[in-house]
Amino acid sequence: MVKEMRMTDFAVIYGSTETSPLVTMSELHVDPFERIKSVGSVMPHQEIAIVDEYGVPVPTGAKGELWSRGYSTMLGYWADQDKTNLAITRDRWYKSGDTAVMNEDGTINIVGRTRDMIVKGGENVYPTEVEQFLHKLEYVADAHKLQTTTFLSHVHDVI
Repeated sequence: MVKEMRMTDFAVIYGSTETSPLVTMSELHVDPFERIKSVGSVMPHQEIAIVDEYGVPVPTGAKGELWSRGYSTMLGYWADQDKTNLAITRDRWYKSGDTAVMNEDGTINIVGRTRDMIVKGGENVYPTEVEQFLHKLEYVADAHKLQTTTFLSHVHDVI
């Protein structure tokens, strides 16, 4: 998008309906090729925590579930207290279900879904890790490149 469509003034945004919707956002002064490497930094109206399966914050660089809270976080699911109790803690943290890592510079990377994680032989395996491995295989990378090139040519034709 940056090279072919010259889209340099864009922001990467992360959030959900439950957080109305913005939690993080990239900063426009950051080089676009660096900006696309994360979902940005936490917005001023939100707090975030990246926590383990017990709700304890993990160190910077470690994987955990991204939780957020702020005045824009929903109060609950309509007429579904059980679902609300699963999604929001007593102290108003919304459990996103997304696996994230906080980088040293404070930006956040979404690396998978906690509910999609597979535990195999005591190891946590995330679908995105499998996908990244497959993209390293030459024939898979070639197929992906062909799909992307075809998509961009269609977009270019429309523009």
